Amino acid sequence: MSPGRYSVFLLGYIGGGVLARLLSNAKPLFDITVLLRDAVKADKLKPFGVKSVLGTLDDTEKIGSLASQADLVFECVLTDNAAGQYDTDIIYNDNDAEQLAQLPAEQPHRVIDLTVIAADQEGYVKTYIVLPSTIYGLATGPLVDAGITNPQSQQIPALILAGIDRGQAGMVGEGKNIWPNVHIDDVVHLYEGLWNTILTGKQSIGHGKEGYYFGENGEHKLYDVARTIGAVFKDFGLSESDEPTTFTKEELDKYFYGSESLGSNSRCRAERSRAAGWKPKKRTEDMLASIKPEIQYMLSRVP
Repeated sequence: MSPGRYSVFLLGYIGGGVLARLLSNAKPLFDITVLLRDAVKADKLKPFGVKSVLGTLDDTEKIGSLASQADLVFECVLTDNAAGQYDTDIIYNDNDAEQLAQLPAEQPHRVIDLTVIAADQEGYVKTYIVLPSTIYGLATGPLVDAGITNPQSQQIPALILAGIDRGQAGMVGEGKNIWPNVHIDDVVHLYEGLWNTILTGKQSIGHGKEGYYFGENGEHKLYDVARTIGAVFKDFGLSESDEPTTFTKEELDKYFYGSESLGSNSRCRAERSRAAGWKPKKRTEDMLASIKPEIQYMLSRVP
């Protein structure tokens, strides 16, 4: 792999964290190019020595052209339709290629995964797919300070916003479904570790159909997240009760575009990630503890 080529990835919550690590550790080795929608943020990236290309995920020709010039491409999970009514004993293992190969094409993101894996099998590129589960924690760093990177994830903030608007914490169904979780800093370290391993070639790691790398370091039920949100709401005087209630059909339409995906099950074990040297630190108790500062941050931004 030769230096001086482009590293292209899609800037977002995870992408911003990965970019920050690249700037601090690997910038002398590569020219870095990012794809993003916002021209203002593109200007803010200039002092960091990062090249920006304006576009969206729909600009497939542009993305294909940039990716074809790159040595490494970062394109920053497995669910069911439980609707919060039950959990599951099915646990996916990133070290079990045969189990993952049985996933139907109808699963979310699966068609993209299969296309990426096919490109590896046909010899066009070596691919490494990172699946990071429920990401939590407020991202920090110079890119956040510059207003370039979004400091928040999606799932927990979405529940908080809905709860603030309805005056009580909410959940899909009874909140019995289970998801894995991972702190933003830990998942960034996963990307960084894979980057360094690929770059140095000191360790042979799986790619293609054996190149799934899960990001998880604990599990939670949706109810526990909603209940913790409710407790903070009550402490802050945002709700009379700390007990979450089920979102109505109308609320699902209003807050989540009618989707019950937050009530789905997604269980996994990151054995391949850990075998590649990943050592996550934050656990489920840290995820629950992160909810209060997340709410404080969101309330601080209300006019």
